[in-house]
Amino acid sequence: STMWLMAVAYGLIQNEMLLSSSNEFYSKLYSLVTPETLRLRKRARFQRLMVAALNSGLLPARFAAAFAKRCMVTAVGCTDPGSTMWLMAVAYGLIQNEMLLSSSNEFYSKLYSLVTPETLRLRKRARFQRLMVAALNSGLLPARFAAAFAKRCMVTAVGCTDPGSTMWLMA
Repeated sequence: STMWLMAVAYGLIQNEMLLSSSNEFYSKLYSLVTPETLRLRKRARFQRLMVAALNSGLLPARFAAAFAKRCMVTAVGCTDPGSTMWLMAVAYGLIQNEMLLSSSNEFYSKLYSLVTPETLRLRKRARFQRLMVAALNSGLLPARFAAAFAKRCMVTAVGCTDPGSTMWLMA
């Protein structure tokens, strides 16, 4: 896994071997993106490996949309808000990098559903706030979602007990 990424980065693997190895590697990685994997105690190692693999430039084009969709589907099945936000961030990164417009509707729908007072009470809400700002400032935001997000932010601000979150939502 890590050795494979290093070997590829330094050109130690030939093109034919690289193509077959990368397909196998990404197929295996794809199969590991499940709620069960994200409930493991040592999931941080898996998350680091997945981010490195998806950002390595070796991701075959046909896998990009599949990974974005798999992250979205898995995010729906996760009960842990931290894992859900991480999966959303990975999907957003893939959408942004690969310009996967069909997946962006799913992404923005899920992001919309996460704008709640409960999400803004999380210990690591700053990660969600950075993701939301980046997503809303993106050119990929469908026009029909812009007004809906504004309304959702105002409604959520009314339900927030934290003054900082309320001010952030109003801005």
